[in-house]
Amino acid sequence: MNIKGAYLFLIILIFFNCSHKNSINEITIGNLEEKIDEAFLDSEIYDKTETLIPVLFFIDRNNIIIKDSCVLSKVYHLKAIRNYTLSETDNLLENTKQGIIIAEKCDKYVVKTALNNLLGIFFRGKKDYRSAINYYNKAIFYGEKNNDKQFVVDTYFSLCQVHANKKDWNDVLINAEKGIAAIEKSNSKLSRLKYFHTFLAQAYTNLEEYNLAKIHLSNAIDLTEKSRKRNVPDDILKSYRAIYIIYAELNKKQNNFDLAYQFMKSSDSLLVLKNQIEKEKNSIFLNTESSLEKELFNTNNKVIFNHKIIIIGSILFLLISFFFIFKSHQFSNKLKKTLSEKKELNTKLLSNFDALEETNNGLIAKNEEIASLLKFNEQTLLTKTLKISNYKDAVNNVIKNINKLIEQKENIKSVKMHSVNRSLQQIISEEDFWIDFKIQFKKNRPEFFDKLLERLPTLTVTEQKHCAYIAVNLKSKEVANILNLSPRSVETTRYRIKKKLKIENETLQEFLSKL
Repeated sequence: MNIKGAYLFLIILIFFNCSHKNSINEITIGNLEEKIDEAFLDSEIYDKTETLIPVLFFIDRNNIIIKDSCVLSKVYHLKAIRNYTLSETDNLLENTKQGIIIAEKCDKYVVKTALNNLLGIFFRGKKDYRSAINYYNKAIFYGEKNNDKQFVVDTYFSLCQVHANKKDWNDVLINAEKGIAAIEKSNSKLSRLKYFHTFLAQAYTNLEEYNLAKIHLSNAIDLTEKSRKRNVPDDILKSYRAIYIIYAELNKKQNNFDLAYQFMKSSDSLLVLKNQIEKEKNSIFLNTESSLEKELFNTNNKVIFNHKIIIIGSILFLLISFFFIFKSHQFSNKLKKTLSEKKELNTKLLSNFDALEETNNGLIAKNEEIASLLKFNEQTLLTKTLKISNYKDAVNNVIKNINKLIEQKENIKSVKMHSVNRSLQQIISEEDFWIDFKIQFKKNRPEFFDKLLERLPTLTVTEQKHCAYIAVNLKSKEVANILNLSPRSVETTRYRIKKKLKIENETLQEFLSKL
């Protein structure tokens, strides 16, 4: 055995092993139970604690309430593993006991095995070996109920440690053999195999079975050398340190004090490196938690910022709402005032109607007064329109005569006649006539154009004019005179409007009179 070579290899392996951060898969409510199971198996089978940090962090951050007793007991196990990693003994005891209480309602023996084993580790640390052995035996009781024996391997390992501390070497032999058998049956926890051979070597050394001790030490060294491929420095350190201690004890018992001293010195050096690696692991563990806490802090800040935005937006919304309510109230009051004025006006109109009824010997009943007045206004508008049409005919004739005089070059000055001509044309402007007509028309039928455009928004202004003239029952010739068109053009326009409005079972005038 080349002690210096092995020692040098371990130093190189430790200091050139680069630390890395494990990628953490995203945890959601949907996959939380799966992540809890994954973290539980990692901590129990692979001695990995990286996956439990984000799981516990997610549960605490989101205040997750877990009702399933099996899942909840695993969560307490993860909390206890965290406490054990950070040497938080009081929290370790509290979480482990709480987990055992909840696990009683669970029919899965695996979590019961793990929790009792953790409680045994706690009491072993307190050197209460009796309590530790009691919980280890409970762990074995539950663990043996599973066909897969991998969960009792660590329990046998812990029992070996307890009996070694008590110097019960025969019990060490028994539990080490059981641990090896459990590994062989489950084909897992192979990293523990070298330690069981180390326990056997320690027991045989103290029982003065030196040849058997050397055989098991040789097996432990071979298994440790093979574990280099897994590149786990702290595990290799721990294994070699245990081997060196037993070699030191073995050489001491055989009076090889110089060699014993060398082995003991090497084991002390490895202890320093082991403590350094554990310190680095704890630092990484805490840094991971710190980074998650920082992430939570940033997330909370974002949430607070979003809440502020929502609050400010809500305040602005309320202010705008109050403003519109205020404006609506003002409009409502204004509308009430307008309606009141309109009511007063209607009252006056009714009075006028009453006076008109008295002068016309009661031609219409009181309940027909408004309709009669509208009909009267419409007739008035028609009459006015006809008068204007006739007026336009007369004026056009005057314009024609003046044009003849201008062409014949009579004594009348042409310039003056042109001026008269322009004046007459301004008087009979079709656009002025339309504006005046539209004002009078809207008084009687205020919703006519809105309903018309609602039915057909694409109607042109000219087509709207035709519709209005048709609605007051103007003939084609009369409309032609107003618009300076031929009667045939008016008829064509009316046909096109009827087609656009898709009127089939009634005339255009009948349809427009209903609007």
